[in-house]
Amino acid sequence: MIKETGTGEKASRNERTSPLQREWIQGETITRGSITVIPIAHRISLGLPGWMRQDEGLAVICQRPAALIVKRGDSTQTIRIHDVTRIIIFTMMAVTALCLYLLMRPNRRT
Repeated sequence: MIKETGTGEKASRNERTSPLQREWIQGETITRGSITVIPIAHRISLGLPGWMRQDEGLAVICQRPAALIVKRGDSTQTIRIHDVTRIIIFTMMAVTALCLYLLMRPNRRT
């Protein structure tokens, strides 16, 4: 599912069926000469309605670039964007958790 943005339209909170939303968002189309580029983003949002006031809620949103659709004449190419920063952060978190586990376990020498 690709949802276009940049039009200024907002979805009302009543339209949401689940607090966890996952969607692909199509950005503004850029055309230069015969080349058209369309950015695609991946968004995961967790909405927690009613935490602050009756009519408003709290939302946590994680959005990242996912791909570019490049159109040249009759050909269309999709270029995936690999988020290296996210991979590095998860790797650092895993190494930190492993180091903490090794440092906190009881010493078995007697």
